[in-house]
Amino acid sequence: MVKPRPARDRIVPTSLEEELRQSYLAYALSVMVGRALPDGRDGLKPVQRRILYAMWQMGLTAQRPPRKSARVVGEVLGKYHPHGDQSVYAALVRLAQEFHCRYPLIEGQGNFGSIDNDPAAAMRYTEARLSAFAVQILFTDLHPAIVDFHDNFDSTEAEPRVLPAQLPLLLLNGCSGIAVGMATQIPPHHAGEIIEALIHLIDYPHLSDERLYSLLPGPDFPTGGELVNPHTIPQVYRTGRGAITLRGVWHRETQGTGKRAKPVIVITELPYQVVKADWLSRTAALIHQGRLGGIADLRDESDRDGVRVVVTLKSGQEVAEIIQQLLQQTPLEIQFHASFLALIGGRPQHCSLRRLLQEFLEFRELTLQRSYAHEWREVTQQMTRLTALHQAITHLDIVFTILRHCQSIDQAKADLMQRLALTEDQAETVLSTPLRRLTRLEAEGLQTQLTQLTQRQSRLTQLQQDRGERLRELKKQLKQCQKQYGGSRKTRLGTTPLSEDVGVTLRLSAAGVWHRGERRPGQQLCLDLTAAASNLRDPILWQGELRPGERLLVFGERGGLYELTGREMAGGAPGWPDWFTWEAGLLPVVVDAETMGVWLVSRGGYGTVMGVPDLWQGAWGFPPGDGVLAVGTWQTGQELYLASGQGRVWRGKLPRRSHGKSLLVLAAGESLVGAVMVTRKTAVQGVTAGGECQDLPAMPLGEEVATGVAWVGLVAGLGIAYGHTNRQRWVRLGMDLALGEQVVRVVQVRMGGEF
Repeated sequence: MVKPRPARDRIVPTSLEEELRQSYLAYALSVMVGRALPDGRDGLKPVQRRILYAMWQMGLTAQRPPRKSARVVGEVLGKYHPHGDQSVYAALVRLAQEFHCRYPLIEGQGNFGSIDNDPAAAMRYTEARLSAFAVQILFTDLHPAIVDFHDNFDSTEAEPRVLPAQLPLLLLNGCSGIAVGMATQIPPHHAGEIIEALIHLIDYPHLSDERLYSLLPGPDFPTGGELVNPHTIPQVYRTGRGAITLRGVWHRETQGTGKRAKPVIVITELPYQVVKADWLSRTAALIHQGRLGGIADLRDESDRDGVRVVVTLKSGQEVAEIIQQLLQQTPLEIQFHASFLALIGGRPQHCSLRRLLQEFLEFRELTLQRSYAHEWREVTQQMTRLTALHQAITHLDIVFTILRHCQSIDQAKADLMQRLALTEDQAETVLSTPLRRLTRLEAEGLQTQLTQLTQRQSRLTQLQQDRGERLRELKKQLKQCQKQYGGSRKTRLGTTPLSEDVGVTLRLSAAGVWHRGERRPGQQLCLDLTAAASNLRDPILWQGELRPGERLLVFGERGGLYELTGREMAGGAPGWPDWFTWEAGLLPVVVDAETMGVWLVSRGGYGTVMGVPDLWQGAWGFPPGDGVLAVGTWQTGQELYLASGQGRVWRGKLPRRSHGKSLLVLAAGESLVGAVMVTRKTAVQGVTAGGECQDLPAMPLGEEVATGVAWVGLVAGLGIAYGHTNRQRWVRLGMDLALGEQVVRVVQVRMGGEF
């Protein structure tokens, strides 16, 4: 008998840090791959794929009667997905909800929830089956020879790793999911537009982004709504992330006649994923608080035919003004924060919309190639069998003679192989064929079948060997789907933002983002610097107005990048958004659609100029550990001024294509303290640690000025520059500083007193 080793000999020394890292990584990957993120090929999460495959195995197609949802959930749990039954049922319900899926994959009978967030009935009461769309798009080519299968959790069943989707469901129905440290939020799209983009990519693989995204005007949500500023959506498609503004749809009606006639607002569509009951509750609360004082009554007249919310106005109120308030204070207008994150090659990747389309085309072409190869093998086998039968009918006397004189089946098989030149499988086919098939009438039918199979085999060979033919066949299939599922859009394309003449004033500080309200043209905006800086624990980073179409990019010194819009922040409560991570040294810059690029300078003397979409890629070209010193918008004809803490000043141009370019060599212990981009007619001033303000003219590279420069900032052409000192005071640049006081940051004021 073998004695067990002592316990101390079974202890394996390991690093706690390494064990935690490996365990957390394994957990994170299992959540990403096994639960939270969709596959970029068929667009499904594992639980969705298992539900649909289980229903297919149960024969629950669109032509068959539905079965209880509890039966489907039990099949999924027992064979493929050993998790909670409620989570599986919730996923099944979402696949059947027309207000959740642009193209539902399951047809449900019974109570499957509502837009008011009413829960679905218990699974024992509802019934389900696959929709006709799901059967055609997902299961037409399902076979182990076409897509890969693998064992289930207990190796008793086989399940597909991916379904052979004919259309990119990831883009058609969208997806949302939260993994470990990342999340995906992909909006749904119109099938006809997506197919048109796929066809163009097949015809023109190097199609420009501008042309490609012109074919895709924007998402198409199942609940309708209207897209605001659709011209900004291509930017989201290029980067794979960004905010898409969506608002509800309303119209004006008149209730009553004559002097009693009153205008009312009728809301017929709400933005995607906005719960109608919650919207009504929030709006009623705002009316009660007096924040929507112009509304006299709010009624929900929705029914099976759709949403209908009636807003009655008080006497003397304007419809446009009330709509303005509803859009700003309620979710009648929302920001859909898109994040195109999916599993590409088994790894989570942020993708542009072009990348997702290309991923699907590669997958679909491979699926077709495997499908043609599988069909070619089946056709060849069938031709082999029919050829044997045709030989037997042609030489029927020989077959009967062999059968009459043979003493065993093996001897008959051997004689058939020898006399008719058949293979063993062909001889077996002849021996197992009923006599009624060996007639002259059957011989004519066999010859016709052989001719058809020969033509099909030749076509399949051509499709396998000629990629051009294969792509033409793919285009033909896509056009058939486009004709069948094209239809019309549900989400309208807006042409103007909420209000072109309204700006939102924001203040950014360590405490968060504070909404200051609206400013209409002609109104002056004056800010009290003393009052703004009175909260010494809350230094101001940026304060100003964001107009429609403008975005505030906030750069972190350690490489973080955040985006804020006035429309996004106006309806929110004060404070940083949940996704914002506060860090010291934040640098804001305002950009819009006309911005040519953004320049960045590091403390170590490196410079970069990048387009706004490229900033989100995260590779700014700075060495590890080098922090961002200054940022700004780039224009042609500008020059860059750099100043170090030891008093050296540099001037030069930063080319448009610069990426991590070393601008200068700093001495040991020297670092940059200021950087500005100026025109040749702009003066530059530096504030020394001793409180002196000195002009810094355009000097050749390498010349020095007074030592101890603490900041460099624009003066001429912009207005007055105020410095915020290390003693929490605001001073005008050029004024005396107290002994030991230094300017640590600056707020620039434009001419006319506007920030």
